[in-house]
Amino acid sequence: MMRNKLINPSYFAGLIVLVLTGGLWIGCDQPGVPAATGEAAINRIDFNYNKWDRTAYLAAAATDDLNGNPVDSIMVQISSPTAPHLGADLFALNDSGAAGDILPEDNIHALIVSVDSTTLAAAFDSISQLIIKLEVHAFFPADTIIDSARYDLSNYRPRILDVSMPLVMYIPCGSGYDLDTLVVSAADSNGLDDIQICYLNFEKPDGSLSNGSPISLYDDGRSDPGYLIWDELASDGQFSRLILIDANSDEGVHQCHYYLRDYSGLISDEYLLELVVLDTCSTGRGQ
Repeated sequence: MMRNKLINPSYFAGLIVLVLTGGLWIGCDQPGVPAATGEAAINRIDFNYNKWDRTAYLAAAATDDLNGNPVDSIMVQISSPTAPHLGADLFALNDSGAAGDILPEDNIHALIVSVDSTTLAAAFDSISQLIIKLEVHAFFPADTIIDSARYDLSNYRPRILDVSMPLVMYIPCGSGYDLDTLVVSAADSNGLDDIQICYLNFEKPDGSLSNGSPISLYDDGRSDPGYLIWDELASDGQFSRLILIDANSDEGVHQCHYYLRDYSGLISDEYLLELVVLDTCSTGRGQ
């Protein structure tokens, strides 16, 4: 189903243009490849989707030398090949410096639209695997040029790349403790800001979980050793905290189950490591 939507630029008056999350181009319809022979061509197609404020930026530019005539208007049809049942929408771009267009009369026609069920048939965040197709129609006085591009907006699971942690820690004699760090190196194809939480289920030798499990690790650059919170640098993809072994800890092999979860609820594969806890008094390692 096609719904024609000629957007009134005054509707978007006062809209602040944000730095948007970039889409990834895929497929055969590469932006910048002329869609017609001769001098006329669509030489730029841009698309960005901001998942936080649910806005989409659409932009295109065409050469203005088709028989010496500038482009009259540019329309963009947006659809999803991975969800054809959602239909398609048609938007009129503008070059007036309003409604998402940054500079007037620079031959880049653009528009910012709100992503919801009333303005876009393809509701992006309702689908985990989503390909967006833009079909651009540039209208000249005596001809029309068509080009297209595809972008991958699929939501992918976060991944744990590596975990740095001690393999052996010691139960001290008396009131002391053994202190060390846990660091999880994380990645997410949708960006690190898509990771909601990193956590650890700490399984004791008897198979039960330790108090406080799941235990959160942080990527906020904060440090508070009193609460075992320690992270060196915020938003670097390294989720960290401190681990403490004291006289109340259980001797034996502990299973450490690490996970990441994104804002859509997708959970990474488990990353499993073992921590051996030894009793220093019974092994004679000192007082």
